[in-house]
Amino acid sequence: MKSKVVPLFFFAIGLGFTGVLANLYSDAGVLYKKRPRPNQVAASAELPALGPAPTFNLTAQDGTPYASSGLLGKPWALNFFFTSCSGPCPVTMENLKSAAEQLPPGSVHLVSISVDPKNDSLEAINKYATEHGIDLQGWTLLRGPIEEVKRISEQDLKLALGDDASMHSNRIILVDPSGVIRGSYLALKEDDLARFVRDAKSLVPSRR
Repeated sequence: MKSKVVPLFFFAIGLGFTGVLANLYSDAGVLYKKRPRPNQVAASAELPALGPAPTFNLTAQDGTPYASSGLLGKPWALNFFFTSCSGPCPVTMENLKSAAEQLPPGSVHLVSISVDPKNDSLEAINKYATEHGIDLQGWTLLRGPIEEVKRISEQDLKLALGDDASMHSNRIILVDPSGVIRGSYLALKEDDLARFVRDAKSLVPSRR
């Protein structure tokens, strides 16, 4: 009997450990699972359509209403952040800024949504933009009710967003001019950032 119990015991532990890993990597989300691996997509290949981009009505850093419908007509990229984050957020924003500098000026609009609207007032968001050298001409920082932010992250994008702001996703979502998601990238991975730049460039209309 003991020889049968031991394997089952470790099998149960294995299942539990797998469950923990699944939660730890829930940030990957459905979008990432659908995204082909880098070596499966040539630089000239057409990007996959991963579904419609989320729609939203939030408030921009200048206090004006900001609707996702206003982004139609040009490529744009979305990520999440909060101003008091001392961990991955500053790195994510710096990486995104660096990636944007490799794109044609003004070709891809950046959108960052606060996951901590309770503490991220308009004053705090504008101060954050100044401290991090964010050019608000081509980059919009947004805030809104946490229920709306969770809908965008969890329901529309299938990206984790726990009750603690620090549990938000560090992914960058790339959207084409017609409002279709074309890529999902980990903002803290160099190869993902390189793919983001390459893919974003492919969505920019060529100038003749």
